[in-house]
Amino acid sequence: MPSEWRSKIGIKISDGKRKIKRETLKELAIQAVKNEYNIDVNDDVSESILLARSKFDLPKIEISEDDLWV
Repeated sequence: MPSEWRSKIGIKISDGKRKIKRETLKELAIQAVKNEYNIDVNDDVSESILLARSKFDLPKIEISEDDLWV
């Protein structure tokens, strides 16, 4: 489930109560990969990278909506 691997990675919304939009989750995945690996990728590639990373016992990246570029 996407919510499981996102939780393992550290992708979270600011207040933790409201539902976050799919587009925002994709932007967070792109930004997480950019921050962690310094590479520019699209949403599918970023989510694939993060899904694979979630299978290992690595530190969380910890990214939230506040970290998005605007």
